[in-house]
Amino acid sequence: MKYCLVVDDVPDNLYITEKMLRAMGLKTIAVSSGERALSHCLLDMPTAILLDISMPEMNGFQFLHKLHSIGGGRAVKVIMCTAHADIVNVKEAMRLGVSGFIAKPFKRTVLQSHLERLSILKH
Repeated sequence: MKYCLVVDDVPDNLYITEKMLRAMGLKTIAVSSGERALSHCLLDMPTAILLDISMPEMNGFQFLHKLHSIGGGRAVKVIMCTAHADIVNVKEAMRLGVSGFIAKPFKRTVLQSHLERLSILKH
């Protein structure tokens, strides 16, 4: 695995999620905006992205549209991690082809099970 990109505008969420991923043995890069995430994707496409929906300037759905326009962007496994886990957001995320959807706050075991299901982590 190259790395897992964590995208969230809340510093505490970035810190906690990055700490969880590193404890699982994954290399991570954490960024606070969709624009910064796109810059990383253009330089070196991650294997997986943990993506918040509600962010200023570019929300998670807007980011996904732009990611899909980049070569290799559709192959990235994206897990939406959001406090806005209503049916409208879940349906939109699935329509855009995300690999998983996790409601915040979440436990490490929930994140780990998603990563194992997607073969990002081995059982």
